[in-house]
Amino acid sequence: MTNYGRLSVYGKLNDYRYHHVFVNKYQTYLYYSPFFKREVVPIMRESDNFTEFESFIKRHSKFIYKPLSGSCGRGVRLIDTGAYPSMQDLYISLRAEDGVVEELIIQDERLSRFHPSSVNTVRMPTVITKKGEVVILSAVFRVGQRNRIVDNGGAGGILANIDPVTGIVYTNGADEFGNTYVKHPQTGVVFRGFQIPRWDEAVSLAKDLASLNPRVRYVGWDLALRADG
Repeated sequence: MTNYGRLSVYGKLNDYRYHHVFVNKYQTYLYYSPFFKREVVPIMRESDNFTEFESFIKRHSKFIYKPLSGSCGRGVRLIDTGAYPSMQDLYISLRAEDGVVEELIIQDERLSRFHPSSVNTVRMPTVITKKGEVVILSAVFRVGQRNRIVDNGGAGGILANIDPVTGIVYTNGADEFGNTYVKHPQTGVVFRGFQIPRWDEAVSLAKDLASLNPRVRYVGWDLALRADG
């Protein structure tokens, strides 16, 4: 489906009153916080929560920064506080735009071996039918490359289709520039035939997420598998 077609489907299936939940990362966190399993703190230009930020970095000396409304991995940064002599100055620099800081995800080794620099995720689109059934559409395995920290297709990531019943990758990888890959160009790990670990749990999680708001009937969920589940 093209991006234009996808937006058309959004308009037909989704209640626009919930649009802000999916375009504002902190609103997403607040709405779905029981599912996040990691700490998230907002960094806003119009509010001063340095004390909260300072408490966060005491627990997480390395963290991810994301622009509040960005997409395709743009503006996402890995920050090591050891490289900054002043936490106040770091906080001020981050407040130049609205964003969030997030606890790092330590991913399952079986996913990490494809490309250790990025958290490699499953994009799982769900649709709620008129009868209220949650249907899993064709899922996609997303993997970063060239030591980038994001796996987004728009940032050069490699995508491969997953059988939604078995959780097995059944295609070679491809990027959005027309290149195809039997195996990852940096690590040599083969895409086709890879079994996504704990697949049934991923499907169950996506259905739970989708069911939380039946007025938003079409969503593409990005799921990460941590080392501890």
